[in-house]
Amino acid sequence: MMRDEGRPPEADDGWGAESCEPRATTVAAVAHDLNNVLSVMSACIEILDARSQICPEEISDLRLATAHAAELTAWLARAAQGTMTEPCGADLSGAVRARAGLLRRVLAGRGELHLDLDPRSGPVSLDEHALARLLMNLVLNARDALADSGRVEVRTRGPSVRSTRPGLAALTVHDTGHGMDRTTLKRAFEPRFTTKRSGSGLGLCSVRDLVTAAGGEVSAESHPGAGTTITCWLPAPAKGAVGR
Repeated sequence: MMRDEGRPPEADDGWGAESCEPRATTVAAVAHDLNNVLSVMSACIEILDARSQICPEEISDLRLATAHAAELTAWLARAAQGTMTEPCGADLSGAVRARAGLLRRVLAGRGELHLDLDPRSGPVSLDEHALARLLMNLVLNARDALADSGRVEVRTRGPSVRSTRPGLAALTVHDTGHGMDRTTLKRAFEPRFTTKRSGSGLGLCSVRDLVTAAGGEVSAESHPGAGTTITCWLPAPAKGAVGR
């Protein structure tokens, strides 16, 4: 059954407009404390790596996941302080390839991950952290659409004049899950709209916000029983932004 977890406008959660400054302070404090916890985790990972030759791939993925969590807390701190940075040019295919092991673990045995990466995809107008968030949300959404087994494919394509969106690189995630009807698809990117019992309804909303903030577009195709395909169309970074 579909659930729309959006609340009425009059709902009061204690974070009204007059409390924005305390809210920012709280977020910054939580980000600081989370970073302290992650520092301990990172130290433990390094100790495990030095003392044990068991599961080197798992330790490497754990290190990557911890680094990603640290980037998230840094982003929270910057957001709370109002010091967000401009988008930088992360290599699209390179970012997917670097996180392939972590993405396979995210699928948790519910599906196979297949990569189809274009070496000419080039840099896009997102930094590594934002691109990692984009990937994680897309793959998690695809995983949740699968039944007991299935396939999740991640594709990248470089800008092409023959594309439906000339000049934009494409990041596509396709799953062989249950798919969505037309009504559900129209609402898929709404904040807090979910069809899952325990879903927050924020994953695809975050995808849309990240892509549009970078000057890109998102398209989605889905049919009941035929899976879902979500494509993020991303522009190249501004001149001089690569590696900034």
